[in-house]
This record gives sequence, C-alpha cells and structure tokens, in this order.
Amino acid sequence: MPRRGAKYLRIAQSLIADGTHVLTEQVQEHFSIGQARERVKDLFRPNPIIYWLDFLLSAILGWVNFCLAVSAQVGSFKQLLFVGISCLGLYRAILFVHEIAHFKKGAFKVFSWVWNLLCGFPFMIPVFLYHSVHFEHHKQNLYGTRKDGEYFPFALKGRKWMIIHVLFSFLVPILFLARFSILTPLSLMNIRLRNFLMVRMSALVIDLDYQRPESSWKN
Repeated sequence: MPRRGAKYLRIAQSLIADGTHVLTEQVQEHFSIGQARERVKDLFRPNPIIYWLDFLLSAILGWVNFCLAVSAQVGSFKQLLFVGISCLGLYRAILFVHEIAHFKKGAFKVFSWVWNLLCGFPFMIPVFLYHSVHFEHHKQNLYGTRKDGEYFPFALKGRKWMIIHVLFSFLVPILFLARFSILTPLSLMNIRLRNFLMVRMSALVIDLDYQRPESSWKN
C-alpha cells in the first residue's frame, strides 16, 4: 500500500504541476506583465509618513533598549530582555538601507542622512556601501554572475564555504572598525590604498571575492 500510495501521489503532483503550467500560460496570454505593473503602480510610490514612522520607531526602540541593557545588571534577565528588544529594533531600522537603495536619485535625501546618523555611522555601514552595489544586483545581465556581489553559489561550493561565511561574519565588525578608523585616514595620503578600500572593502555583499566596479563609486 505505501508504494502504491506514493505512486498515486507522484501522479497527482504531476497532474497538478501540468495544470498549473497550462493555467499560467493562459493567464500570460491574456494578462501581460505590463498590465500587472499598471494595476499595482500606486503601491510602488513610497509613503514618507509610513517610512519615517516605521524607521524612527524602530530606531528609538532599539537605542533606548540598548541604553537600558548597558545600565542593567550584567547577566540579569532584564539585560537579556533589553538586548533582545534592542537587536530586533535596530535590525529593522538597519534594513531600511534596502529601501534607500531603491529610492530614485535625489529622493528622500533627508531620510538617507538621518538613517546614516542613527544606523549607518554607528554600525559602520553608511549608505554608500550598499546603494550602487544593490543596483548592480538588479541588472539582468549581472544577476547571479561573478559580478553580482549579493549572489554566491553555496550549493555548488559545498559546506566548507557555508562554514567559512558564518565564521567570517564574526570578523566583519573588526574589519570595518579598522577600515574606517585606521585605513580611511591613511588612504587620504595614498591613492593606491584608497582604490583598494573602495574596490575590496566598500560593499555590503556576501561574495568575499567581490570587487566593486570603479563606475559605482567614482560617479
């Protein structure tokens, strides 16, 4: 019975997949991508009120609880609670860098500045580390290629690289601290060092071998 049941299940799954494929093709014939975009174009207009409220509340929640965690007794339940809430609030606030990367050029300038003050500079991840890099990620001719810093073929590389990436994440804060506090001032006196920093240490990506193109930071 189990084998027969599995066989029937595979047949059913195949029929469902075929039916879905047919329906999808029929829908595409009568409803284009352009029509779909037209239907929801109003949803792509960013609402400043929503952005400001969400971001500021998240940032305030994160920083207030961070201060409470610092002043709480070390190792106490209250401190752990404050740390947890702080991480969630600040994590959400930091994620707005993705929204900033999708803003049209010149839009939401004040929002970007405030984000840098509350998140970008304190965590050493200013907007310029992600803005143009993420734009490259959405180009059809670059997506999923060696030039896409936000893509890494973990399935092809094996578990070793998964472990390396996890371990490397613990070094990132130290590297960024050195990058901005030591190497950046030195780069003002050495053009070769500056070029190295911009190419190899100025992008929020997951591909450790990524080299940021000159066009994304010189323009």
